[in-house]
Amino acid sequence: MEGNPGLLKHIRGCFLCVPCLPPGCRLAFALFNRKTGHKFPAGLVEDRIRWLQVEAASASGKTWIFSVDKKGFGGEEYTVAGEELACQDMGIPLGIENTEGMLRDGIPAGNRIFRMPCFDPEGRMTIMQ
Repeated sequence: MEGNPGLLKHIRGCFLCVPCLPPGCRLAFALFNRKTGHKFPAGLVEDRIRWLQVEAASASGKTWIFSVDKKGFGGEEYTVAGEELACQDMGIPLGIENTEGMLRDGIPAGNRIFRMPCFDPEGRMTIMQ
C-alpha cells in the first residue's frame, strides 16, 4: 500500500454500535453487497479473501469475538476460518517433499470467509494453480 495510498480508500470496515443489551438478548443484522460486480470479493477471487468478524464489547472494554452460525452447505468448511493447514504442495517447485503447509486462513477462527478456494490433486486447499 505504500506505493499507492489511493488503494486505502477501497478498504472498508463496518461498525455497528448498539446500546447496552441484557444478557441473552439476540441481535440480528443483514449485510448487503453493492457495486462489486458479479462476484464478491471483486476481481481475481482465487487470490483475495474477505471475512466477517463479529465482536461485542462490554462497557469495561472486554471484547468477545463470535463465531458464525454454520448453515450446513457443501464446502462450508472452507468458508469458516480455523486452524487447518493448506498449501502442502508449495514445496514441489522447490523440490521439497512432504511439506507441512501453512495455516490456511490467518484470521481469527470462526469468522465467515468469502473466497473461491483452489485445490491440489489430493483435494487440499492451495494457492498453487
